[in-house]
Amino acid sequence: MSDEAILLEVRDLKRHFPLGGRGLFSHAPGAVKAVDGVSFTIRRGETFGLVGESGCGKSTLGKVIVGLQPATAGQVLFEGRDMARLGASERRALRREIQIVFQDPYASLNPRMTVEAIVGEAFDIHGLARGEDKRREVRTLLDAVGLSAAFATRWPHELSGGQRQRVGIARALALKPKLIVCDEPVSALDVSIQAQVLNLLADLQRAFGLSYLFIAHGLAAVRQVSDRIGVMYLGKLVEVAPVDELFAAPRHPYTQALMSAIPVPDPRLRRERIVLEGDVPSPAAPPPGCRFHTRCRYAQEVGEACRTREPGLLAIGADHVTACHKTAAAIA
Repeated sequence: MSDEAILLEVRDLKRHFPLGGRGLFSHAPGAVKAVDGVSFTIRRGETFGLVGESGCGKSTLGKVIVGLQPATAGQVLFEGRDMARLGASERRALRREIQIVFQDPYASLNPRMTVEAIVGEAFDIHGLARGEDKRREVRTLLDAVGLSAAFATRWPHELSGGQRQRVGIARALALKPKLIVCDEPVSALDVSIQAQVLNLLADLQRAFGLSYLFIAHGLAAVRQVSDRIGVMYLGKLVEVAPVDELFAAPRHPYTQALMSAIPVPDPRLRRERIVLEGDVPSPAAPPPGCRFHTRCRYAQEVGEACRTREPGLLAIGADHVTACHKTAAAIA
């Protein structure tokens, strides 16, 4: 893959939240390792899906990429530029290239601003349009996300959840970005509205040549929109593959468990349900070796390696990698 094809590259990214403090509720020294050494790329015009349980670090990863949180270590390169090394003016310009759609359409919009003010705020901040020009741009954006010009004068409390999320998408499109981080954009919506928003995102990608980092809990929604999928567990990527290949042959036990939880529409078809036992370990004290070994059905079979050695991402295909000692042994 040529360098020109890569829009975003994440290299060994870490985001740790220090523990500590004083008084009765202080903690022992340490850190919550929300993101702990994640590497992947997003290509131009591609949707990279990111899935995992709550607390695995996927939303934190998205916020670090956008610049809402600083990285503890590692690099985020956008079009080959290390975002951490940019000056203030360069960073400000880069913010126009990377935008975010938040999970909660009720909390992400300012209730004291009209839709026109919310969508048009980006034009004010970056000095791109004023007066009638700004109003025209706002109405064009509302039309692009399926809202009429009449919505411009409405307030967030007058909108449904799906309409609010469309406003959030319009706001993200205002600066004509190249990459949009979609942080669980449909999880707070009704199922029928979810499908509409997913179809809208696909249409906008074709119309504007966008790339997406699409973060979600469920594989079903991610499958609909993604070209490649990364599966995250306890701060680390455990598998990355093209969407069709991942669903046809998942190689990591955690990915297999997630696949088994997807409902099958035909009641005549039976699928083995893999029930994960135990709780997700604390990201402040992850287990040694493979972080999934405390819940993995193969850990006893593989033995000491799972408990003592952390598996690296192993290439098992042209664009398919996984971090699993059992898979590595099978290939060897």
